[in-house]
Amino acid sequence: MVKEFLSSLYYSDYKTFFLRLADIEALTARHRFLAPHRRYYVREMRILAYSQLLESYRRSAVCERARARARVCVLCVCVCVLPRSCVCARACEEWLFCGI
Repeated sequence: MVKEFLSSLYYSDYKTFFLRLADIEALTARHRFLAPHRRYYVREMRILAYSQLLESYRRSAVCERARARARVCVLCVCVCVLPRSCVCARACEEWLFCGI
């Protein structure tokens, strides 16, 4: 049970993780020394799992923003190689503020 619990967190198998967490909570509820700490442990494990899950969404959002900026900057570099025109001046302003 503990092996499944830890490996499911490691491999991001959240369904198995939360099922095993419920089993561990039931097991520790009957234990004389662990019962007072049961709620704290379960809360911390849930926070750990949710933060791990949300981290993947945060990373993909950052990557998407970086890709979007890179497209604009590559476009601006290609356009700005040409002699300046009204379109190129606007593109160069965007390129200067894109942060790359």
